[in-house]
Amino acid sequence: MMNRKNMIGKLLLNTPRLIISQLDRNCLGDEKYYVNDVVKLFNPKVLHFLPDEWKNIKTKKQVVDWLKVQSDEGDVCFIKLKKEQKIVGLLFLYGNKENELTLNIGYLLNEQYWGKGYASELLTHLIEYLRKEKRIKRLIAGVEIENKSSIRLLTKCGFIQNHVVNHVACESIYYELELS
Repeated sequence: MMNRKNMIGKLLLNTPRLIISQLDRNCLGDEKYYVNDVVKLFNPKVLHFLPDEWKNIKTKKQVVDWLKVQSDEGDVCFIKLKKEQKIVGLLFLYGNKENELTLNIGYLLNEQYWGKGYASELLTHLIEYLRKEKRIKRLIAGVEIENKSSIRLLTKCGFIQNHVVNHVACESIYYELELS
């Protein structure tokens, strides 16, 4: 069993190189275990395709406050490297208001870990886990039309383009994956 201070939440997935654990809101005050790694995620390249309000997060207090807001909206999960015990990304799992059997997902990785297969490993194992659980029937992921890497990843994992939404600042494509 893992030490609580090494997880900061409930273990969700264990892959060959990653530990994915759900953030426990009660641990948000225990920021010394996660906040420095999470602050590093908030750089212009990582946030380029993400909401504008995320781009102003610079301080540890802002990270903690932002995590509180995100965890009110859904499950926030830390993506941690097993070897280094270091948080290298975040996974977001949001219930779908229109269909309780659908889960909306999002993810971000520290730029230094791009192109190393971590996002693919994460999604592949998440999909496998959800298929075994049989509680969720469909995944939805939204991505900006210019985010070619994420589009390739979603397609590689079996997601199919569903629809396009024009926002004020960008155009997003929504991908779906049927799990059953």
